[in-house]
Amino acid sequence: MVKETTSGNELLEKVREAYSNSADNLQEAHPFPLGFDFARSIG
Repeated sequence: MVKETTSGNELLEKVREAYSNSADNLQEAHPFPLGFDFARSIG
């Protein structure tokens, strides 16, 4: 069995890409909450 591994730097880059994409495309669906209402909900 072969496992794929992702280094910490690769993971960080993937997270940055996901959040950058969401910031550029606010009207699209994303796998995490976004926007002013979410920011308010967490204080």
